[in-house]
Amino acid sequence: MTITTSSFPARPFARRGSWIPWVFVAMFAVVLLANTAMVYVAASTWTGLETREHYRKGLEYNAALEAERAQAARGWQVAVDARAAGGTALLRVELKDRDGRALDGAEVTALLIRPTSDGHDFAVALDAAAAGVYAAEATMPLPGQWDLRIEARHPAGDWQSIRRIVVQPWEQPSDQPGSRP
Repeated sequence: MTITTSSFPARPFARRGSWIPWVFVAMFAVVLLANTAMVYVAASTWTGLETREHYRKGLEYNAALEAERAQAARGWQVAVDARAAGGTALLRVELKDRDGRALDGAEVTALLIRPTSDGHDFAVALDAAAAGVYAAEATMPLPGQWDLRIEARHPAGDWQSIRRIVVQPWEQPSDQPGSRP
């Protein structure tokens, strides 16, 4: 009968726990892989959209604040209505002075700015539709969020406003046989 002094099998130079350093290596490899993926996604989806002429705009900031104060002091009553559906935006602006009289003879422009991507911005001139009412219809190239900037130039002063509008997705007509409208 043989008696062994150890309850473990005899393995020369074998250590329990020699796999633990590999856990740390694997953990850092996972972190490195995740960081690499995030850097790739950030770099490949950046549109490069940033403020143009930022230095000049910074220098003109005080003038913009003064123009905003003058606009508020004029007390104009302005109603802006923008409805977008089916790829078309209907724009309507009603201008009245402090006393509620219609402001005729204004040059009204709508700038539609895509905040999420560059290259889709466009301007639309609003025509006089009635006394103090200016309107236009614009074909929207893409659904989604747009910044609507209304600028009115009038002999009594200028007025501007920026608001966000959402153009709902619409179905594009299809030339495929058997497709639904």
